[in-house]
Amino acid sequence: MQFRLTCQRTFIHAEGPEDEDVPTCQRRTQSAPPEDRSTERSTYVSALASRADQLHFWLRKRKQGDKDEKEKKESAESESEAEKSGDASTRADSSASQSWSLRSPSAASESQSEPETFLQEFSLGSLGHPEVCHRPCVNFAKGFCAAGSSCDYCHLSHVETPLVTANKELRVILQQATEFDLLSIAVKHAWTRAADKGFLEKAKEAKVLTLLEERLQRLLETKTETGLSQKHQGKLDRFMAKMPFSGLMGLALRKTQDGSHTAMVKAAVDSLRSNLSQ
Repeated sequence: MQFRLTCQRTFIHAEGPEDEDVPTCQRRTQSAPPEDRSTERSTYVSALASRADQLHFWLRKRKQGDKDEKEKKESAESESEAEKSGDASTRADSSASQSWSLRSPSAASESQSEPETFLQEFSLGSLGHPEVCHRPCVNFAKGFCAAGSSCDYCHLSHVETPLVTANKELRVILQQATEFDLLSIAVKHAWTRAADKGFLEKAKEAKVLTLLEERLQRLLETKTETGLSQKHQGKLDRFMAKMPFSGLMGLALRKTQDGSHTAMVKAAVDSLRSNLSQ
């Protein structure tokens, strides 16, 4: 007896002569799953929907928790700020009531606000304002300075004496300039600035200008040469003409190598600063 091997589905089938008349089954499509295969894949696919729902639930719960924590934090901060503002307003009301009882209404309204505002804004760096004070405080300009009255930078307004900054060309000129270049121009404008602002006599008493002129004379005796062209000297001269007295002092000491001279000039400027603040 002859047999013929045929491949049906996934099994080898021995077909005899009596099976020749039996029609073979149609070939299944590749996309259809086998009828007798395990349902493991279908179970996994059907479980994806439930897993997605669970994941969405936990994500939503986590977002809700983060939102609740943020709201609690904001409410706590607002309560603390309200308490601080309430204490400040209470102190202000008490001081205002005391001054109102001692003075007339017109005198109280005129003299109370300005000194208090001045004391709140004043700092160590504000001594000698506006000509001999330090640079404006960046933190105070933004709204709050943690150092307060002990800050080394100025807390007062610089509208009349704005901060003069050098552009790219002037920065290159300042790098190329020698001590003699800077000192000779700074001394000239320092005399003019002190005379225009009315503190020339106090500057002479502090011996600030005297120290600078003595240093300039020593540089002339050593025949120090200039490092700038006539054009650059003119631009530097116009730049220094806009600077306050303290800025001129900084440029006068910018290139000096004499530590004792620097210390004496800084001490003289501090003396002038305290005299102008009296």
